[in-house]
Amino acid sequence: MTLTEKITGDAEQALKSRDAFALGALRMIRAAFKNAEIEARQSLTDEQAQAIIASEVKKLRDSLEQFRAGGRADLAEKAEREIALLSAYLPAQMTEEEVRTAVVSKVAELGAGPSDAGQVTGALMKDLRGKADGGLVSKLVKEALG
Repeated sequence: MTLTEKITGDAEQALKSRDAFALGALRMIRAAFKNAEIEARQSLTDEQAQAIIASEVKKLRDSLEQFRAGGRADLAEKAEREIALLSAYLPAQMTEEEVRTAVVSKVAELGAGPSDAGQVTGALMKDLRGKADGGLVSKLVKEALG
């Protein structure tokens, strides 16, 4: 079963169980999938679907910060719940220590110096796509290259 099929099935379950919150969040993702399929003119792979979910989660995290700064606890709580719901469809994220180990390994492998941060980050993101946050990877690469 593909990720898109799983989300469609979960949306149907949410509809049957009258879970309006889950249904709304899953419909949002399904709409993003549909837009991507129309744009690409082909069905999505699981990797592409995960990238879309990760993008939506990132947008929700950005919104969450804005809601908290604006004193909108109700919207912040909704965003937190949506993040938790959608994150369940993503692969487990690496811990900061695991990412740090990967950074040190990649720096040693490439023999990189302080001016090679972009090259190291790019190489790492290919390896860690979907498993680690890009901001964290970038920060740890800069620390490692000093």
